[in-house]
Amino acid sequence: MDEDNRRKEIFEKYANKYNTDKGETKKNIDSVDLQKNIFNKMYDRGLSNTAIEKLLDMTIDDIQHQYAMKQDMENKAGFMIAFLGVLLGVILQKELYMIPLKNIIENNNSIIYNVMNGLVFLSLTVSGISSIVFMVATLLIGDYRKYRFEDKKLNFDSAVDDQIMFFTRMLDSNTNVWIKNEAANERKYKNLKILVSSIVLLLVSAIICCCIG
Repeated sequence: MDEDNRRKEIFEKYANKYNTDKGETKKNIDSVDLQKNIFNKMYDRGLSNTAIEKLLDMTIDDIQHQYAMKQDMENKAGFMIAFLGVLLGVILQKELYMIPLKNIIENNNSIIYNVMNGLVFLSLTVSGISSIVFMVATLLIGDYRKYRFEDKKLNFDSAVDDQIMFFTRMLDSNTNVWIKNEAANERKYKNLKILVSSIVLLLVSAIICCCIG
């Protein structure tokens, strides 16, 4: 078997395949083409003359960092959730949400005063609901990935049959993991920021209710 045919057979056997029927056809085709391009270049230049191993190590290290960031954000969210629970407990127990409503009902003179109380009640309600929504979003939303080792035979055969193809598979797979985890971390960070802002607004609204009560 000549070199070109051997390369083609190895690539067809071990390259990461993608389902092109889920609305990401162009992206998936590009990913396969990228694997083929890297695979052929490494064969032409020699694995030792590339930085693929270093790039793979950096990618895997950063995936670990992504998980550390995820854990850190969830720990911060846990603290904010505990604080939110205490704050909501005080608001409900003291019926602070009723204060602006009572002020509106009992005050028949000042429109400005009624509007102010209405805004306080609206702020208390919106921030309370928003805090709960983004509390759930911060903890639950985020599709984190790790390299999947379920197909042991394919992994083992690839590692034994062709080192260059093995590195190509690993780099492609782990880069996809990195991309998905980075997107998940960005979503989690945005949700955490909104959660903190909502709780701060809820706290300020509760303090104002105490002041106007």
